[in-house]
Amino acid sequence: MDGIPASTPLSELRDKAYWDSRYDKEFQEKDDANFDWFKGYKDLEPWLSEHLKPESKILMLGCGNSTLSADLYNAGYKHVHNIDFAPTCIERMKALHADKPEMTWEVMDVLDLKYDAATFDVAMDKGTMDALLCFDPEEGSVWSPPEHVVANCMKEVDEAIRVLKPGGKFLYCTFGQPHFRRRYMEREGVWKDDEVKLTTLGDMFHYFLFSCEKKSD
Repeated sequence: MDGIPASTPLSELRDKAYWDSRYDKEFQEKDDANFDWFKGYKDLEPWLSEHLKPESKILMLGCGNSTLSADLYNAGYKHVHNIDFAPTCIERMKALHADKPEMTWEVMDVLDLKYDAATFDVAMDKGTMDALLCFDPEEGSVWSPPEHVVANCMKEVDEAIRVLKPGGKFLYCTFGQPHFRRRYMEREGVWKDDEVKLTTLGDMFHYFLFSCEKKSD
């Protein structure tokens, strides 16, 4: 993964301690440090505009120090609620964006959301599940990931489904091949028409954009 030293064990990318240490170092080096995994708002805008409305209440799952939330806000999507399990990240991002009153920042684990059911119109993941899917070679393979890794990915999506309103959408941006990612989103009887939609972005190197719409009551 770009931005990760080659010496870093992949399993560390699932750990809060790794990210808290990384963010602490980045923000010490630069007060407004930011890093965007995969694509930024400019590239994602045509896809996002299909799924977002100015009044949408958006949950950013594992926001990190990406510029995406601020870019959404500046584009007119004001109601962005950012969560990350790294306290250092949330503390600094909250301070950096204190001029955006509708936007919130909370320390929270995507596997254990503290929100009531049917709270959000959109839940978005840009690379968070990819971090959950990181493991060392001796733990398994892309064809057969460790059971706890699979369970965590399923749990993330289950939690997103719970906090989405009927008709709400789960959006996921990844560089992982679709046949390795789709299974974590597939749910019988949950999504409209049981459909997990896929859009491909890029020419030489592809990113994959998934969207799922929760059935209306």
